[in-house]
Amino acid sequence: MIIKSNSEIPRGVSRAYVIATGRFAMANLWGMTLLERLLRQLSQIGIDQASVICGSPLQLQDFVRRDFSKWTKIRVDTVEIDQGSTERSIPAFNGRALVIDAGVVVDNRILEYLKETGRDTRCDMDNRFVGATTHAGYLDNAAELVHESDISTYIQATRKRVSAFVIAVNSGEDLRLAEKITFAAVYKGATDFITKYVFYLPARWVVRMISPTAITPNQVTLLSMLLSFGAIVPFFTGHYWVATIMGFAMAFLDTVDGKLARVTMRTSRSGDLLDHVSDFVYLLAWYIGLGWSLSGGALLDMSNQIAQIHALLIASFLADKIATGLYKRLYGYELHDYTRLDYSVRIFIARRNPFLLCMLIALILGDAEIGLILITVWYVLTLAFHLMRFIYLPMSGEKHQYESS
Repeated sequence: MIIKSNSEIPRGVSRAYVIATGRFAMANLWGMTLLERLLRQLSQIGIDQASVICGSPLQLQDFVRRDFSKWTKIRVDTVEIDQGSTERSIPAFNGRALVIDAGVVVDNRILEYLKETGRDTRCDMDNRFVGATTHAGYLDNAAELVHESDISTYIQATRKRVSAFVIAVNSGEDLRLAEKITFAAVYKGATDFITKYVFYLPARWVVRMISPTAITPNQVTLLSMLLSFGAIVPFFTGHYWVATIMGFAMAFLDTVDGKLARVTMRTSRSGDLLDHVSDFVYLLAWYIGLGWSLSGGALLDMSNQIAQIHALLIASFLADKIATGLYKRLYGYELHDYTRLDYSVRIFIARRNPFLLCMLIALILGDAEIGLILITVWYVLTLAFHLMRFIYLPMSGEKHQYESS
C-alpha cells in the first residue's frame, strides 16, 4: 500500500463518491456486498452523504440489506454513467470528498486518515483507488509519497497491533483473503488462550454462516446471557457437567457475537455494555454456586475447608477486578496489555474460560473440589501479578507498548 498526498487543503469531509462500475463491487463479504460494506464504514466514520457511481440503473435495495438504515445514518443516492468511465464522471462538488473504488476492502483507519488529513491523499492498490480530493479530476494530480506508518497499527478496541490494509478484490481468492484479514483484525489479541487458539476457526466459520441471515449480534448476546445465567442453577444444585457444558456454549457465543457485530458493522454501545456488566454478575454467581453446593450451604462457616477456599477465591476475584479497573481509571490504559509481558500473561490469567477448563479437568477426574482449588490458586497468582504490575509500572516510567504507534 502506498499513500500519496500533495499540498495542504482545508479539512472537513462530509460526503463520498463510491465508484461501483466494476463487477466486484457487488461481490459478497460477511453477508453484504462490498459496496454496502463500504457505505457502512463511511457512516461509522461520520460521512453523512454518499453518491454511488454505477454503470446501470440501481436502487438502494439492489445492493444493501434490509437492516441497512437501522445501522447507518448515511444518505445514499445513485448516479448512472457510461460503462468505462470512472472518476472523470464524478459530478462537480464544493469542498472536499472521499473518492473510493467499491471493489476494494479497506481498513476503517485508512478511511479515517483520509477524512481527517488536510491533504489530497490517496492509496494505490492494483490500479484501484481510495482517496480524498477537492475535485473530480483527482487521479491526474501529481503527489508526494507519504509513508503508511502515519496510520497507527494499534487497535484499542481489540488490544492488538494490526497493519492497516487495502485489498483490491479481483477474484474469489481475493475475497477469501479479505475474509481472513478482516476477521483477524476484529479478533481480540489480549485474551485467554481458549478464545485465542481454540475458538478462533470455529468462530470464523459460525460468523460466516450466520452473517447473511437476519440473526443480529444482540440476539447472539442474549442467547449467550441466557446460557450464562441459566448455568447458575446447576452450579448451585451440583449438576456440574450441565453447568460446565452450558458455560462453554455461552463462552463460544460470547466470542461469536462481538466478531459478528464488527465484521457486519452492527456494533452498539448498549450491547457492549450489557456484555461486560453481565460477565461480572454471572461469573460471581457461578463461583458462589460452586462453593455453596460443595460446602453443603455452609459458605459462612469458616471452620469448613471448602468455605475457606471459596472465601479466598471470591476475595481474589473481587480484588483483581478492582485493581485492573482502578489502573485503567488512573492511567487511561488497560493493565492487560501495557507491555509485551502484560500482553503475554493476559493469555494465561484466571478468568471465565480457564475456570471452565478447571471444572472440566476436575469432572474428568471425578472430583469437583479439584476445580475449586485449581481456580482459586490461579486467581491468587493472577492477583499477585497484577498487584506487582500496578505498583511497578507507574514507578518505572514505562510507556504503553503502542503509545507511539
